[in-house]
Amino acid sequence: MTYKFLDHTADVMFEVKAKTLNTLFKDSAKAIFETIADVKTIKCKVKKKVVLEGDVEQLLYDFLEEIIFMKDADSLIFKKVDVKVVGKKLEAVFYGDKINIKEHKLKGDIKAVTWHGFGIRGVKGFFVAKVLVDI
Repeated sequence: MTYKFLDHTADVMFEVKAKTLNTLFKDSAKAIFETIADVKTIKCKVKKKVVLEGDVEQLLYDFLEEIIFMKDADSLIFKKVDVKVVGKKLEAVFYGDKINIKEHKLKGDIKAVTWHGFGIRGVKGFFVAKVLVDI
């Protein structure tokens, strides 16, 4: 696991460290998935494809917001994702299920990704992202 949760007084904050942008985005999504539900309780019955464009920080922000949007609009939670970032374009395929409180152990309801402290920086050959989500 290349993400870690950081202490925060009211919301959820995490930091992701990865050698590639693809891994950075994938592990950021995993942190979101784990904040929403116990991923061990989720089966991969639904597949959703997402295509986004923008600069790298905007892509990460929009990518994470898309996960929250699919949870809220379509009642979907996810267990895994395949991500490909090339230049200013991102393609992702999410695997998960419709929320079912009898099957899934839900943890927290993320309302949004915030721009507070949000960013991606390079550190000794790694990409490091810091993300704060409003719960």
